[in-house]
Amino acid sequence: MKNYSKICVEILGKTHDLLLYTNTEEFVFNEDGNYFEDDELQKMTILNEEILVLNKLIDSGFLNSEIFKNEVLVYINECRKNIGMDKLELMDLWSDLEIKNIVTRKEEDSNEIKIFLLGEIEETDPEHGISIAFLDNEIIGMGGEMDYETM
Repeated sequence: MKNYSKICVEILGKTHDLLLYTNTEEFVFNEDGNYFEDDELQKMTILNEEILVLNKLIDSGFLNSEIFKNEVLVYINECRKNIGMDKLELMDLWSDLEIKNIVTRKEEDSNEIKIFLLGEIEETDPEHGISIAFLDNEIIGMGGEMDYETM
C-alpha cells in the first residue's frame, strides 16, 4: 500500500510532479502498511490541516518569488564554495537543482505545521541533496535532504 500522493506544483517557474508525504503516515498506517481503524476523525483532521497549510504556501506565490530564488541560490553557492566549486548563476539553477518530494509534518508539542521541499543538487552535492523547511510561508532552514527530520 502506498503512503504518498502525487501533486503538481510550480516552483521557481518550473512545474514539478512531486510525491507528497504527510505526517499522517504515522497515524494512518500500522507496521504492516494497513490502515489503523481507530481515531479516523483525528487522522482526517490532521491530514486536512496539513493540506490547508500546504495549499496556503503554494497559493502565496512565495515558491516562485525572487526572494525564494535568491535564498536557494545563496544556499547552493555556499555548498559549492565549501567544496571548491565555481559559483552557480541564477540562470543555471535548474541544471543542478531538482525538487522531488514535499513532506508535511504537524509538530506534536506545538501543533505547528511545517512544510519541507526535498530534492537533489546533483552537481553540487549528489550525496546529501537539499531540504528546505517552511513555517508560516517563510523559510526556517535549509540543509541536506535528510536534515528535514531534525528541522
